[in-house]
Amino acid sequence: MSDRWDVLIAGAGPAGVAAACAAARNGARVLLIEKDGRLGGLATGGLIGRFSGSASSAYYEQMQEICVRAWGRLLYDPEQAEALFMRMASEQQVTVMTQALAVGACVNEDGVIASVNIWTPERVRTETATAYVDATGDGALAALAGAPIESRPDIEAMLAVQLGGIDTRVDRCFDTDTFDALVPAVRDAAREGEIPDAIGSVWVDPTPRGGSGILKFTVRAYRVSEAEWLCRTAAAALISILKRGAPGFADCYPMRTAARVAAWPVRSVRGRRELTIADIEQGRSFPDWVVSRAAPDALPGGDETVQPFSVPYGCLLPKRIDNLLLAGRCVAAEWEARARCLTIPFALASGQAAGTAAALAAQIGGETRNVDTETLQDRLLDQGVACPRPQYIMDGFSSAEPFSPPVWRDEEEIPVIPEDAGISLRPEYNNIACDDDRGEAQEELWQEELRESAPIAAELPAYDAYPGSMDSGFEIEEWSVPETDAGTANETLRFLPEEEQDAPTVPARAADEKKPQTPSYRSETPVPNEREQRVSTRQDRAEERPGRMFSYSRAIPDPAPQRARSAPDTSVQDPL
Repeated sequence: MSDRWDVLIAGAGPAGVAAACAAARNGARVLLIEKDGRLGGLATGGLIGRFSGSASSAYYEQMQEICVRAWGRLLYDPEQAEALFMRMASEQQVTVMTQALAVGACVNEDGVIASVNIWTPERVRTETATAYVDATGDGALAALAGAPIESRPDIEAMLAVQLGGIDTRVDRCFDTDTFDALVPAVRDAAREGEIPDAIGSVWVDPTPRGGSGILKFTVRAYRVSEAEWLCRTAAAALISILKRGAPGFADCYPMRTAARVAAWPVRSVRGRRELTIADIEQGRSFPDWVVSRAAPDALPGGDETVQPFSVPYGCLLPKRIDNLLLAGRCVAAEWEARARCLTIPFALASGQAAGTAAALAAQIGGETRNVDTETLQDRLLDQGVACPRPQYIMDGFSSAEPFSPPVWRDEEEIPVIPEDAGISLRPEYNNIACDDDRGEAQEELWQEELRESAPIAAELPAYDAYPGSMDSGFEIEEWSVPETDAGTANETLRFLPEEEQDAPTVPARAADEKKPQTPSYRSETPVPNEREQRVSTRQDRAEERPGRMFSYSRAIPDPAPQRARSAPDTSVQDPL
């Protein structure tokens, strides 16, 4: 038996790697175990190949460095993703043990995991740690420890097969309509017994490399082993259907099949708090947030704007077990809500939160319930996580209402108004209310004084910007934090109309720097005051321009639209 670890993490997918790196970054001695022979889980061995949704995380930014924007999607190469995960773990000096599967857990009467039994090709090992993280995706470690779980009678599984020989010059070779047209052929093949009746959706995602794509299809089954068998026996027949009926796939051939299927939901761990579908659809924020600005993909064919949401710390804490944290697909959530969290950005963000919390818990004996959430949030903010919107703004907020962020950050910045003036500020500091007739004559004067004393905010603060979805309807410029006479300015973003996208970048300003009034790009007439041009509503920003990629720290260029064909230029087609 080895020395005691500070943090032991089961599962080395995106959530597990992020948790291990975050825990090590906060001073913990970390052991990361993985049942496969490679890091990355489904993001690498599962051949996922593209991002969907979004969430604020420093590790999501690192993964974007290997991504390319093509065919309207954010794509990456699984091989490069595996190399990135290995480099991340190596830089943080994480001890990695592959081909290691947790097969048992010793839990004392207080609900504390004392040790974990790990199967390896050589022998069964026993490892001990102060705090543990379950990032297995299926809640395997939580189930071994005796945490309450739920299961469903059926599961849905997906298998990915990388194809070569695709003629990407053909129009609509990766369009959804192309694969929708194959539905009758798939049904006929199922009736004739060529493929299982359980086959559901069939589609092909492009890859960053030219001439290849990733065939993905789903099945419904009662066990993971059954789903694996159905998927692998149906792959050859589905490739034949593609060759006969899909434009550009006449000469395609299989290059590589995923190491395992992606199956969900296998288990659901019951947490001290559980994320609900209402939390996601209403974009709720929580005072004890640990995952910030998470956003699933917009529903197919839906007109609703996807609102970012946060995840409270209680969703990372399973019931009955005191020194265990959940990450990735293991995060406690309702069934329908969990289906909206099956994204790589969400896994990276929840892994970073769980790893940071585990490192803090290890310093107090592994008591995860006693971790100070404010300290945890400060650590996450220091590590590049963006702060969600303030709670008092999110309560009762609906997307149909115009939104105005608070103007002042500190109490001493609020202008002082004499009590005898009969004027008071409302809580959101957006309007001035007169208490009686005495203030009516002075209202305009105080409004002008209030505008002049408030900081310039014609540019949107970075922590108040968030995506409506991956295609959120606005272009985001890269920002910096310049030094000024007044100190370090707030990080800022600018939302630019298309005709101004090539204009020089406007630097961030200090809080007390004066700025002349300029016309709003939404109107040909000048705005009457700076307050009215501070922030447009989320709905306005989404409707002004077609979708653009959201990036927390940089803008990834979107290739020029092509009306005659769906494939991008050769310069974008094979950038890796």
